[in-house]
Amino acid sequence: MSYKNKPGTGTIFKVDNKTSENYPDYKGKITLADGTEQEIALWVRGDDRPYFSAKIQKPYVAPQSDNVQSKADDLPF
Repeated sequence: MSYKNKPGTGTIFKVDNKTSENYPDYKGKITLADGTEQEIALWVRGDDRPYFSAKIQKPYVAPQSDNVQSKADDLPF
């Protein structure tokens, strides 16, 4: 069972295995006041006065592959 954020709250975790400089320093999920879940990514920016740069987007959903049987039914032989 995974943790579910209450509306208007979120959880963010430090990324320990960054694969490139473009990959975020922190990632997590937030739940908007209306209950919609969003993903959040944060990058630490600035040398003299550090700040976070943020990106919020809909959660990634992997595309589903088509049913192999339905493709076989479409073959002409």
